[in-house]
Amino acid sequence: MDLRQLAAVVAVADHGSFSAAARALHTVQSNVSAHVARLEEELDVVLIDRSRGSLTEEGTVLVERARRIQAEVDALAADVASVRDTVSGTARLGIIGTTARWLVPPLVDAVTADLPKVQLVVVDATTSSLLPQLANGQIDLAVVNLPIDDRDVEIEPLFEEDQLVVAPLDHPLADRERVSVAELG
Repeated sequence: MDLRQLAAVVAVADHGSFSAAARALHTVQSNVSAHVARLEEELDVVLIDRSRGSLTEEGTVLVERARRIQAEVDALAADVASVRDTVSGTARLGIIGTTARWLVPPLVDAVTADLPKVQLVVVDATTSSLLPQLANGQIDLAVVNLPIDDRDVEIEPLFEEDQLVVAPLDHPLADRERVSVAELG
C-alpha cells in the first residue's frame, strides 16, 4: 500500500469516475485504474463498484482513513518547515457563502502577506456539508452557522450578527424597536 494508491481511490471518490480522477491527478486513467486494482488486490476487497462508479462500504472506510493520512502527510511537511521557523503547508478552510463574501478577500490578503509559504484552500459550502468534511479531515477548520451540537467540534464564535427587519414607513412594524419571530410570521 502506498500514498499514490490511496490518492487514486480518494480522487475517484471525489470526482466520481476514473477518468475525472485521472484529470485531477494529472495522469492517465490506466494509472488510476492500476493503483486502485493493486490496492484492492492487496486488501482482498472491492473498493469501487465499477457498475455504479461509487465506493463500496470498504471503499468508504478506506477513503475516510486515507483523507486523515493525507492530512498527516501535509502536516509533516509543515512540521519540518516550522523547525526552520517557516510556516508552510496547506490550510483548508470551509466557509459558508454568506460570510465568505466579506471574510475571504482580506483573509487571503493577510495569509499571502504574512505567510507566503502557506497555500490557503477555501471551500464554499453549507454548514451541513462542511461539518462532515471537517470530521473526516478534508478541511482543517470551518466558519459555519450556529448552533452546532457536535461534541467532536470545538466551537469559537467569531461574531454576532444583528438581524434587522426592513419595512416601508407605513408598515405596522416599521416603528417598533424589537420584533419577535412570531410577530414576523
